[in-house]
Parts: sequence; structure tokens; C-alpha cells
Amino acid sequence: MSLPFINIFGKDSIQEVLGDREFPNKTFISWLVAEKIPFYLRIKGNVDICVGKRKFKTSAQLFNHLAPYQQQIFGMKVQVFG
Repeated sequence: MSLPFINIFGKDSIQEVLGDREFPNKTFISWLVAEKIPFYLRIKGNVDICVGKRKFKTSAQLFNHLAPYQQQIFGMKVQVFG
């Protein structure tokens, strides 16, 4: 994948990528994973999520205990469906 920003500044200048709910793109996310670039995405409340071998019906159910601006980080692969 050729991106103008990386062509000019290099991949090492990226600390992380932050994206909103409309942002997810399977090809771009796969590229971020392959390049080991950390990313954080907001996701819609009706999206199904699988963390490890545990499946949660929706992201709203998984994160409903969090206060506004609070975050939860998983130290493992998280699959998002939807």
C-alpha cells in the first residue's frame, strides 16, 4: 500500500492511528496490523465482538460498564463483526 504521508515522512513517524466509526476499512486495517502500527477505532454499539474465545453479542454490552472517556485495552486479538 502506497500512502503519500508515508512516502514523505516514513512509517516510523506514526505513533498510532485514531479512527472514528465511519473509518474502518478491512484492507487498511489489515495493512496496519501487518505493519505493526497501533490503531484505535470507535465502533458502533450494535457491532458483534469476539475477544479471545469469548463472544459478546454487541460492543455496547462489552463496554457498558465504562464511564465516558474511559477506555479498555485488550492484550490479545479482538475480532469485530459488522
